[in-house]
Parts: sequence; C-alpha cells; structure tokens
Amino acid sequence: MIAWWHAVFLGVVQGLTEFLPISSSGHLVLFQQLLGLREPEVLLDVSLHGGTLLAIVIVFRKDIREVLGAAGWICRGVSGGCLKWSEIITAPAVRMAALVAVGTVPTGIVGLAFRSKLESMFGDPFTVGLMLIITGSIVGVTLFSKQGARGVEKTTVLDALAIGLAQGMAIIPGISRSGATIATGVFLGMEREWAGRYSFLLSIPSILGALILSLASRGEGDVGVAQLALGTAAAGIVGYVSLKVLMRLIVKGRFYSFAPYCWVVGILALWKYI
Repeated sequence: MIAWWHAVFLGVVQGLTEFLPISSSGHLVLFQQLLGLREPEVLLDVSLHGGTLLAIVIVFRKDIREVLGAAGWICRGVSGGCLKWSEIITAPAVRMAALVAVGTVPTGIVGLAFRSKLESMFGDPFTVGLMLIITGSIVGVTLFSKQGARGVEKTTVLDALAIGLAQGMAIIPGISRSGATIATGVFLGMEREWAGRYSFLLSIPSILGALILSLASRGEGDVGVAQLALGTAAAGIVGYVSLKVLMRLIVKGRFYSFAPYCWVVGILALWKYI
C-alpha cells in the first residue's frame, strides 16, 4: 500500500503538469521511480487525471453548457420540425461539439490500437527523457508562429483530425498532450485562445475513455480508496490554478516559454537513466 503523502504528492505533480505543456505522464513516471514505486499504478494515474478533468469542467463550464444547450435545442427543433439543417450547422456551439467529436476519432483509434504497447513505456524513464526533449522542441517552435485569426467558425474537419492525431500521440509518456495539441492548433493558424479552449475541450472524452478502460480492466492493486481520493483532490485543486495560468500565457503568446524546462528535465532523465 502506497503512503497517503505519495498519492497527494503525485496529485500535486499531476495538477501542475497536466495542463502545462511539460507532460504529466512523463513527470509521474519520473517521480514514481524516485519514490521507489517500481510498478507504476495505472489506476492511480488515471484517477489523478480524473481530478484534472474536474478542473477542465469548472474552467470551461460555459462552453460545456453551451454545447449541452445546443444539443437540447437541436432535439426540440428536429422533433418539432421547425429547425433547418442550415441553422444546425451554422450554430457555433453545435460546430464546437462537432469538432470535438471529429477530433476524438483519431485519438480513440491510436489509444485502442496501441494502448497495451504504450502502457509498457510507463516503466521506462529513459524514453520519458527523450520524449520530453521532443515536447520541448514542439513547444519551442511556437515562438516563430504568428498570431492566428481562425476561430471556431473557420476551424475545419481536417484541423480537428490533425489535432486529434496529435492528442493520440500524447499517449506516449513524455509527450505533452496540451503541448502537442495547442502547438498543432497554433501551427494551423487558429486563434491562440481558441486553440487552448479546443485542446482542453477535446481532452474531456479522451480522459473519460481512459477512466472507463482503466476501471474496466482494474485488477488487484495496492492503492486504497483514501489514497485515490486525496490524490484526485490534490490534482483537481492544483490543476484548476495551473489551467487558469496557462490560458493567460497562451493568449499572451508565451506558450514557448516552457520549452527550456522540458529540455532540462529531459536531459537530466537521460543522464540519470542511460
């Protein structure tokens, strides 16, 4: 049974790193190694993601409420026969929901096809170090990207598929999900604020899917309910703060500022575990 403070500590790490483009999964692998947890607890890892999922729901509650409201509006309009297809596809909230649904497809394909193989990497800190260097490079290149002008109304299906694929690749520990998806959005010419919002809205079905798969395949472990609850709470609270901070940095065009940190941690991990 892991100690309660281990769970809280990992929850704080998760909350700080889940949204910042420095890879929460990569940091969890490294800290689990440092704490002597040689067999990473997948259930604890996913539970911590559940805490940060709650933070996403709170921060983007307006967008989520609009999407749910649009769904009800469509159902009422279609059943009443008073809603035209042109009205449906031009509604911003509907388009937002459709883009999230489309972006989830490549993420789901990558996750289901490579989940077992990629989970084995969670015990390999050397791979994490290498992937963190790659993440730093992806984030750093955004320094040279101009401010995009495309919002939700001009984001295409191909954009959503590209960002969804980037999110799928972030299953590899050390590749930052937010780093890969937001950078892809910026490279595609999306508005910075919208790129950030879309990235985190897209993460909701991905995290939910991971939670379901993990709970369905749960075996005997040495993480108690109390440890899971404490870790999840810590991840949620710290995650809320870090998400608010990151969104401000994205809007200001300072997303690239996390690149040096990723490079330093990645190099140190390679040096220690080579």
